[in-house]
Amino acid sequence: MDEYVSTESPPGAPSSSDVAAALREVAPAVGACGAGRRGFVTATVRFNPQGTVGVVFVHPSYIETPVGVCVERAVRIARVPPFVAPHFTVTYRFPIQ
Repeated sequence: MDEYVSTESPPGAPSSSDVAAALREVAPAVGACGAGRRGFVTATVRFNPQGTVGVVFVHPSYIETPVGVCVERAVRIARVPPFVAPHFTVTYRFPIQ
């Protein structure tokens, strides 16, 4: 099950299936960031038109924590196919353990 919390989808953005696939691909690395904690971490991810991640914002309870830093690093490797919109932002809820 995909854990989209919200999404902004301008014309020319990547398909929802491409975004879901990219985030599912990094989910195991994100999940390993939990360092024994079980639960969820929510991240807002902004993709650049080249398909790379430009910005990752980890939501409040993990900001500036080792778990949050790990999540940011893990999510940054996500890639979607290049697209024509100026950017694409999605908020995604990842399980951690």
